[in-house]
Amino acid sequence: MIWLIAALQLEQLPRLPRRRVAALGVVLFVASIGIGGWVNTWLGTRYLYRDYAHRVLPALELVLDRDERFVAVEHQWIAQELAAAFGAKRFFRARDEEQLMQLARRMHAEGESRFLWLRFDPGIARVRREAEITRRCENLGRHGSYFVFGCRIGSSGAAQDG
Repeated sequence: MIWLIAALQLEQLPRLPRRRVAALGVVLFVASIGIGGWVNTWLGTRYLYRDYAHRVLPALELVLDRDERFVAVEHQWIAQELAAAFGAKRFFRARDEEQLMQLARRMHAEGESRFLWLRFDPGIARVRREAEITRRCENLGRHGSYFVFGCRIGSSGAAQDG
């Protein structure tokens, strides 16, 4: 409705004195700055707070509360959203189960036995064996937007099926 009124008023602009046109331009400019500032500072901040609190914060709290020092993520966006944990945890990207097994082999060789894996999708092989190691992941549930798995690594034969 406002655009219709504005369009009708545009016809009147050539007949108005230049001062009134300039004043109208200043008023419209100030109004747009004010509305844009309100939307981007007040409404935008509230939206981001609610979005973060529901989508990211549950996973961040879980990651920080757990003892595992290492966190594997399916996508870099997950790590970026959990940046508050960078000092306390070490993050690795494992796009799929093959990369996760590669990470598990390396961690096992370094004497590590546990890590977290955060994904968008809950579907993974819970237990996977290779010649030298077994990786066993327990679904810790959905936390915000992410499914979190607690994974253990052991020598083949040391971990049990679950």
